[in-house]
Amino acid sequence: MFMPGIAKMRSALAASIVVASVALAGCADMPRGDSGAEARERAAEIELQRAELAREKEALERERAQFEVERQAAAERDDAQPGAEDIEAPAATAASSYRPRDAQPGECYARVFIPALYETTNERVLVKEESQRIEIVPARYETVEEQVEIKPATIRLEVVPAVYETVEEQVLVKPAVTETREVPAVFDTVTETKLVAPQRTEWKFVSDIDTSGSNVLDTRVGSSGELMCLVELPAEYETIERQVVKEPARTITDVVEPAEYRTVEKTVLVTPATTREVVIPAEYRTVSVTRLVQEAQERRVDVPAEYETVMSSRKISDEDFDWRSVLCEVNMTREHVSAIQTALNETGCCQCGSGRNACAVDGIMGPCTLQAAQCFAKREELPWGRNFITLDVIEKLGVPLEF
Repeated sequence: MFMPGIAKMRSALAASIVVASVALAGCADMPRGDSGAEARERAAEIELQRAELAREKEALERERAQFEVERQAAAERDDAQPGAEDIEAPAATAASSYRPRDAQPGECYARVFIPALYETTNERVLVKEESQRIEIVPARYETVEEQVEIKPATIRLEVVPAVYETVEEQVLVKPAVTETREVPAVFDTVTETKLVAPQRTEWKFVSDIDTSGSNVLDTRVGSSGELMCLVELPAEYETIERQVVKEPARTITDVVEPAEYRTVEKTVLVTPATTREVVIPAEYRTVSVTRLVQEAQERRVDVPAEYETVMSSRKISDEDFDWRSVLCEVNMTREHVSAIQTALNETGCCQCGSGRNACAVDGIMGPCTLQAAQCFAKREELPWGRNFITLDVIEKLGVPLEF
């Protein structure tokens, strides 16, 4: 059971190596009629393809060597003629190495190229050691302005004369003549409404009331057999008139002849005469003087060490082939493919169409879509295959993985 599987794997590896060799030969035999930038671009692309194919070929050779070792081990076990139990265990182990681990129903798997992983680290490198330098701090001077007294302050007495002013004043010549008269009070007649009887109810015989104009609240038969009604009687008011004082009596004094006045001028003292002391300020002259602010001194300045950050990269894992979940007819729809094509168009990896810058969003998994996915996977250092798109690539593109 194990040998046919080994033979199939060897045939597949041999076919892959032949395809890689043919691809390299085809790239080498491309026409060289182009010139300039396009020729250089094609040459660079060919070199990249050759390098990729060389890595694939090297990985395939490692796979083939591993298969050969396992095949020889299986042949040795067959020559030893083990029992039935011993045959099943190696066969199961060999078979498990050629199928994906933890495979889930409804998912597709393929052996794809796993790029080498590198780790980039930053390291501080000493460029110049820490040291000291001696600096001379020169003396510091400043120019200031000083006032020098030329003449001292003195005091002088001055007489401040009295201040007078002329004002006009009215003098009574003849007093006013007045006449007093009595003004009687003024009355006003007002009308008031006075309540005589409040609103009430009363039982009356029907013959004693006007039923059309009365408000009957209830009825009953009296002891005499006559019908009686409970009538609502309105309140009764009485209108009366009375006099009220509108203006009280008062006395008015009328001026018969006004008083007579005459305007005269007279001089009045405003401020009496005084003496005051006048301070004659001292006289100064401003001169410029240079004075020492800080003496010259010596100081030591610490020169810090200089470092440089150097970026280094080291390989974590080698290139290899391994099983990965891929998109296939079982778990994809045209909508999924269209979403992937739309996302690939935004990466700049699509090189189809008239301008070689777009992928057709048609929901068909064609060579253009596969090449764009391979370009994106290489750029992002993700697992890739020539005829498959891994779910790692789809997740990196941001396309939902719900299938």
